[in-house]
Amino acid sequence: MEVYTATLPRIPVAVVGATGAVGQKAIALLEHHPRLKVTQLVSSNAKTGRRYGEAVNWREELPLPNDVADLILSSADEVTCPVAISALPATVAETVELALTERGIHVCSNAAAFRMDPTVPILIPEVNLEHLSLLSKQQHSGKLITNPNCVVAVLAPVLAPVLEITSVRHVSVITLQALSGAGYAGMDALDGTATVIPCIEGEVEKIERETRKILDCPDLPITTQVHRVPVRHGHMVAVQVHYHTVVHPAEVVEAVRKQAERYPHSYAMYSEPSLPQPVQCLDDQDMRIHIGGIRQGGNGDTIAFVALGHNLVRGAAGAAIANLEAAIDANILEVVQE
Repeated sequence: MEVYTATLPRIPVAVVGATGAVGQKAIALLEHHPRLKVTQLVSSNAKTGRRYGEAVNWREELPLPNDVADLILSSADEVTCPVAISALPATVAETVELALTERGIHVCSNAAAFRMDPTVPILIPEVNLEHLSLLSKQQHSGKLITNPNCVVAVLAPVLAPVLEITSVRHVSVITLQALSGAGYAGMDALDGTATVIPCIEGEVEKIERETRKILDCPDLPITTQVHRVPVRHGHMVAVQVHYHTVVHPAEVVEAVRKQAERYPHSYAMYSEPSLPQPVQCLDDQDMRIHIGGIRQGGNGDTIAFVALGHNLVRGAAGAAIANLEAAIDANILEVVQE
């Protein structure tokens, strides 16, 4: 594998859907990336032709880089980069992402539009890297890789080692999802009247079917309840795994610890009962999954835990970038450097 340094040319990347929450996060994450460089930005037709710095309401902690601010927003059919990070809504992605791949542009997508296509991987590199083999079944020269729903991005990497301990009867998932999962409109609702909303349209179905696909467990019994909570960033899942036999917390801790040793930058484990928490544990570019509260319940055949991740990083833009890196490292995608 080639070792990248600051002196080697970086791969030009287009960010599609550049003015929204996920698009802005992708730009911030890529600003100091050693291998990838943002050179094109795509927006809706209403904003094309404008300078990015004038068209965007920049919300990231990182100041808007001058070279990015000076980029002129283009339409999707003007993209010339070999790869694109797509932060489009699913209804738009259905058309735009397909058109990009038809033109030979590789797309790493945060959208749900193609996740359940049997030729498209829902990739989490720590869990199912072998699913990149699905790309060989895609018809176009440009390949499409999706990252999962923002909750699944936190849930599946912990379930993967936990399910391998012994056979499972049922998995119960309760989500506590940050307002930024609803975009900037959601974050703007964070005020004194904020409440808990026990419904997010379509979310239960996404979580259950995507988890099954990623883990190659099509018959895994999952029950999910979802909630929008008055937190700016950070999706938390409270999970109960019901086994057929007694399982001790130490077995689960060991299974997750081994996974964390393989991917030390992807997992953080806590023994303190009050952790993890979004404000205390997450940073602005945090790709880690934070795990705590591992305990035994029921008749000894149930294990409970909580997991937390940054929904705009691990659950969205950072996941798409990680998938692009994984595909390049596996020599799956042919890309041209600057």
